[in-house]
Amino acid sequence: MSKLPVNGTHPPLGTLIHDDTIQLVSVLGNGGYGVVFLGVDISSKRRRKYAVKCMSKAKGRRTAHVRELNFHLQVTGHPGVIECYGAVEDDNFTYFIMEYATSNDLFHQILHEYRYLAQDDTIKYVFLQLIEGVQHCHKMGVFHRDLKPENVMCFDDGHRVAITDFGLATSDSSSCEFRTGSVYHMSPECQAGHFREDAYSPVANDVWSLGIILVNMVTGRNPWKSATKEDPVYQNYLQAPLTFFSSVLPVSNPLNNLLVRVLNPEWKARMSLHDFKHAIQDISTFYSVNVHFEGNLASSFTHITLILMSLAAHTLDSGTVGRILHLNSILWLILILILIPTRHLLRLFHLIPRPSALGSCARSGKGSPCRDRRRRMLGWRTLLGPPIGITDAFLHLLLM
Repeated sequence: MSKLPVNGTHPPLGTLIHDDTIQLVSVLGNGGYGVVFLGVDISSKRRRKYAVKCMSKAKGRRTAHVRELNFHLQVTGHPGVIECYGAVEDDNFTYFIMEYATSNDLFHQILHEYRYLAQDDTIKYVFLQLIEGVQHCHKMGVFHRDLKPENVMCFDDGHRVAITDFGLATSDSSSCEFRTGSVYHMSPECQAGHFREDAYSPVANDVWSLGIILVNMVTGRNPWKSATKEDPVYQNYLQAPLTFFSSVLPVSNPLNNLLVRVLNPEWKARMSLHDFKHAIQDISTFYSVNVHFEGNLASSFTHITLILMSLAAHTLDSGTVGRILHLNSILWLILILILIPTRHLLRLFHLIPRPSALGSCARSGKGSPCRDRRRRMLGWRTLLGPPIGITDAFLHLLLM
C-alpha cells in the first residue's frame, strides 16, 4: 500500500490501496462514518470500478469496523445487498472494498430524478426488492437498524436496489440500544421516548423504517420529523391513525390501510415482513384519485384545501367561511382565492420551494450561492413533509 500523506480525516485522491492495484480517484460521498471513494482497478485493462469506504482508525474505532465488516460479509451474496469484497487497512485507515452502484442512491433517485412519482409498477418492483433484501439479512441473523434512502444503492436508473452500510447493525433479536439510526426513519421504540420499554425488536424496527421509505418513494415526503411525543405531526397521527395518511397525503385506501399496520406504534402488533411483502403485491395503485404531481412531490386536493382553509380561518370572518363551505367545493375554492388578502397568498407562494429550482441547485458546484438556497429549500421541504406541517408554518406567519 502506498505511503501517501493524509489530510487527517481521509487520504488524498490518488492514494493506492490493495497492493497498489486500486486507486482512489474521486469522492462519492461522506458522512460521520468517513468517506466513500470511487476506486479504480489500475492493474487490469478492464479498470473495474469499486466503492471504497474509508474510515479512520482513530479513537479505537477498529473494533467497530471489524464488526461492521463481519455483518456485511455475512449477508453478501444476495442481489438485494451491496457486494462486499473484503477490507484492507494501513496505519491510519480501514478500507471496505465494495460493489460500485452506477445510479447513486435511493435518496438521489427520489429527490433529484423523480424516479418513482406516479409509477405504480416501478414502485412495487423496486420496493419488493428492498423487502427481499431485508428479509435475507434477517434470515442471516443481521438486523440493519439504519434503513433509509441514503443507505439503499441504485443501479439501472433506480430500477435495481441494494442495501449497504451495516455500521449500526446488530445480531441481537432483542435490543436495548436506543437512538440507533436516522431520526426520520427511526421507530418510536428505538427513539427511547414516550414508548420506551426495557427492550425492543430490531426486526420490527426495520419494518418501521421500510414503511417510512415507502412513503418517501410514493410521495417524495417524510410523514413527520420524528416519531416522538415532541413532534406535533406524529401526535396527530396517534390521535387518528386510521385516517391520518389519507387526510394529508394522496395515498390510496389500500396503501393507507397498509401504512397503519406497518407504522403501528406498538411494535409487537406491527406487520411482519412476510405480510408486508404480500400486501405490496396486492396493491394496484398507491395513489388516490385526487393526487397532484409537481416536481418531486405528490400532493392532493385535500392538502391544498387544508392550507387555504387555514388561511381563510385567520383572514375572513366566521360567517363568511361558513357560507362558503355550503357551496360546491370548486366554487368555494375560487371564492377563498379571491377573498384571502393578496399579501397572504404571496407569502404562500414565496414559502413553497419550486422543484425546478431545487433541481438546479442540486447540480450547483461546491461553494456556489445556490448551495445555501438549496439548504433552505430542503428545510421547507421537511415542513412540507407532511402537508399539515407547512400549514402550521403558515398559521405561525399569519399570527405574527
